[in-house]
Order: sequence, then structure tokens, then C-alpha cells
Amino acid sequence: MSSGKLPEAQKVFVKRIIRYLGIGLKRYPLRFFKSWFLAYSAIWTILSSLAFFFPILRPTSWNVWIVLGLLSMVMVGLLWGLYRVRPRRSVQIRMKPIDVTIEVAFGDLFTTQGIKAIAVNEFFDSSLGEPVARSSLHGQLIERMFQDRPEQFDELVDKELRSTQFEETKRSAGRKRKYPIGTTPVVDVGTERFLLPALCETDVETYKAYCDIPMLLMALDGLWSTVRTRAGVT
Repeated sequence: MSSGKLPEAQKVFVKRIIRYLGIGLKRYPLRFFKSWFLAYSAIWTILSSLAFFFPILRPTSWNVWIVLGLLSMVMVGLLWGLYRVRPRRSVQIRMKPIDVTIEVAFGDLFTTQGIKAIAVNEFFDSSLGEPVARSSLHGQLIERMFQDRPEQFDELVDKELRSTQFEETKRSAGRKRKYPIGTTPVVDVGTERFLLPALCETDVETYKAYCDIPMLLMALDGLWSTVRTRAGVT
């Protein structure tokens, strides 16, 4: 006999939906109330117009059906408001001069299909905490794909960069080899392929990462060069 409780999978799904809608309400409260009011007003206008042209539809007194109708109008407005503020999963940016459409997707990068590019520092550090923050994509890569076994990450990176010039640097923690900005090793983890462009420079004492526009352009140039030659090569 069923206990009346939701299965665990359904509980997780409901929690995700609630969290999903909560994010939208927090980001766009004004849009929510505006959309609710417009939907309610539109329904009210339609029903009022029908009642004007068809007197038989005009209520003569309050009853349970009128109350249910008003509540339904309110609920429809609320649902439309929630729909309007839902967080978007992707946004497309059309660049007409070069006939290109860029799609910016929101979600968990590690659950998506295809080759992934994750920017790292010029040392390709693997130690979580300092100098790699766990909350960064660099840190999540090590934590989730290597299960906190940074030595495996080091082995794959060193194998890729064995013929790349580097500068030996003294640091109290982390890797000592400093590579040029734009250096992009290709790391395969199971069936997943990651491109790791060196994007930022790291202070050897504070471990704070820094990047400016010229460095960003250098990193992108190195990334695209690797994409052209290695992205589809096994």
C-alpha cells in the first residue's frame, strides 16, 4: 500500500522546480507582478466584453462559480508571471555584420555534451584551496573529474606540455613551471575532452589571479589554434 509520500526522484524534481522559480522571482520581482497584472487584466477585459455583448453571461449575484472564476483568473495570472520570470537556459546573440549567432547557455558545464574549454592559470595548478579555488571551474574540474586526485591531472598536463617551454618559478605551494599565456593542453578524462588555455597570471605570494584584455586575446588565440588542430583529433 502506498504511504502517500513522493518518491525520492520526484522530491528532487520538485525541489529543483521550486529553486528554479525562486531564482526567477528573486531576479525579476517587478516583471513577475507586471506579468501577473497584465494577464489578470487581459482575462478580465475579455470576460467583461463578452458579458456586455451577451447579457446572458452576466452574473446576477455572487455564488461559488464567480468566486472560483476569480480565483482561476488570479492563478492564471500567477502562472503566467512565473513563466515570464523563469531563468533562461540559453540566450542567443545575433551578430549581423558577420552573420554569426552566439548562444550563451546556462547550466552545469560538466553535464553537457561535447568538448569543453576551461581557463586555468599559467602554472596549471592542481592543489585545491590554494592556489585553486574549489568554486572555480578549474577547481571543479579537478574535484569532479579527478575525484580530488590532483596527481592524475598533473600527469596528463605534463605529458601534453613536455615539449613546451616554461619558466621555473619559486613558490611556496603549487606547481613551479610557468607557461606562456595561451598555452592550451588537451586533457582527456574517460570519454570527455577538455581544452585548458592558460588565461591568467598568478601572484606567487597571494595566489591571486590576474587577467587583462591583451592576456585574454592571447589566451583566445592559443585556444583557437588548439581547436583547429586538436579538437577533433583522438
